[in-house]
Amino acid sequence: MVRIWIEGCFDLYHPGHVFAFLMAKLLGDYLTAGLRPSDIIEIHKRKPILNDDERYTMLEGCKYIDKTINSRFSVKEMMEDENGKHVNKLFDFVAHGNDPVVCWNGVDCYQVAKERLMYKEFKRVCGFSTTNLIKRIILRNSSILQENDYFAEIDKEILENEECRKFISQIGPQNEENKRVIYISGTFDLFHAGHVSILKYARE
Repeated sequence: MVRIWIEGCFDLYHPGHVFAFLMAKLLGDYLTAGLRPSDIIEIHKRKPILNDDERYTMLEGCKYIDKTINSRFSVKEMMEDENGKHVNKLFDFVAHGNDPVVCWNGVDCYQVAKERLMYKEFKRVCGFSTTNLIKRIILRNSSILQENDYFAEIDKEILENEECRKFISQIGPQNEENKRVIYISGTFDLFHAGHVSILKYARE
């Protein structure tokens, strides 16, 4: 079994996150998502809009993730002790999109994983980001906001990827015949932990 690790803030859960989890899952058999806590994120980026519990609930609701854990340590800290000895037991490979990730000191966050040949990369979905979402909220009624910013298109190359389509079709209940169907509707705008909770309740 190939164990994949993906980590991040995952604030204001959006389609870019979902597709990142899907692409990471396709790289192995078991996907673990490491959720960075708010105090660590605030040091390097900004204070998350959603708290740790809310973001954790969102990840637990994603069908592509097999396990979610709170992770205070960097990949380097998880992989090596103070003497540089390999100590990681959580994953076989680290996965990330093809956009550069640099730490506060200018060093590649995944340098150790790359050196140990334990790094896998997938194509990042363009147009979706938490920063973009925040901008859309702030400029909601402003003429400054351009239409192509407001409705970012999901990369068709990923949606039309045969491997992705096959994987998606295999997840979830396969035999729906004679099963009770529950219908729930809503706008589900800025999908959040409350949405996940009500959908989980309806499913149960």
